[in-house]
Amino acid sequence: HAGALCNVLSSFHEPAVLPWRLRAAVEVGDAKTLDALPAPALTDAATATLWARALYARGKSMDAIASAAKARHLADAARNAGAAFEAGLLEAQLLGIVGNPKKALALLKRLRAPDGPSRLRRSVLLARWLHAVGSHRQALAEADAVWPRVSEIAPRERREVLERLAAVYTGLGRLRRASEAI
Repeated sequence: HAGALCNVLSSFHEPAVLPWRLRAAVEVGDAKTLDALPAPALTDAATATLWARALYARGKSMDAIASAAKARHLADAARNAGAAFEAGLLEAQLLGIVGNPKKALALLKRLRAPDGPSRLRRSVLLARWLHAVGSHRQALAEADAVWPRVSEIAPRERREVLERLAAVYTGLGRLRRASEAI
């Protein structure tokens, strides 16, 4: 449905419609659709987070990191802990992907998770970047703490957590646990 919605919304250029165009384009993930989007005004955390996702999908990782950081700061200023956490989690993920796992770890350690499932999502990303910097025991401890509690994570986020756990367990030579996660 997001693709059809993108087609309908593409003819509207009013500022009020831009967030909906952005959301639909990010869901579709099509490069042509994403490239056609004008840069939004990053005045709220939700828009800045969506823009970060769009930039990353377009291959603009460093700009995506900057937008995620902006989203985190906007959410902090608005005292929106949930939005700040989501933006920070995205920022940490992107920092690690572009080869800065130490910066990702520093950010993750500062992030305040608003609830138990969010703490688990943060822990699995911690495990990923701890593994990347060679802290294998700590990575295993983080992964093992998440593993028995995966069912507490919402289904739409659970798949990503399981994929990350599988990657960490594979990297640590825990192939049986990795195969169970997949």
